[in-house]
Amino acid sequence: MNGVTAAVRQLDEERHRAEFYRMWLVSLRAGFTHAKSMETMGVRQSRRTEDARRWLLRGVSSGHDLASLVQSGGSRFDDFERGLITSAVETGGLEECLRQLGDFYSRKHKLMLWVKKRMAYPLVTALAACFVLPVPLLFAGYVPAYLISAGTGCLVLLLGAETVVSAVSI
Repeated sequence: MNGVTAAVRQLDEERHRAEFYRMWLVSLRAGFTHAKSMETMGVRQSRRTEDARRWLLRGVSSGHDLASLVQSGGSRFDDFERGLITSAVETGGLEECLRQLGDFYSRKHKLMLWVKKRMAYPLVTALAACFVLPVPLLFAGYVPAYLISAGTGCLVLLLGAETVVSAVSI
């Protein structure tokens, strides 16, 4: 069950990323330095976004430039984020870049909400089927067989759901 929960949480990564870029943009427009921006926004709920925030905070606090930090950030940043932020820093368009990244991740989050909504009905229907289909066993007096088949069906469904949700989150 933890795998399914973690996979569903992964679908919410875009919301956290959008918040991160929007908060960074607001603090940048307020005249904060990058270090102050990262401090002010506080700890993020998403592990990946929090890792990126801490990476940037440590780097800019120790005097590294933003473009080199993003380039050397590894899996903390996607390739397109790396390219956009580096280009924006070099051309002086960081504010516009942060706005676009916030908008992009907001739209991606809306798409993931739509996907989760579409996945809910088949999942609930399959879960109900795990309990309804073996009902003839219950009426025939085979209670242990009913419990085993219903439990096995639920277990298989939840293990398969983790795979499906993980595939959707890519």
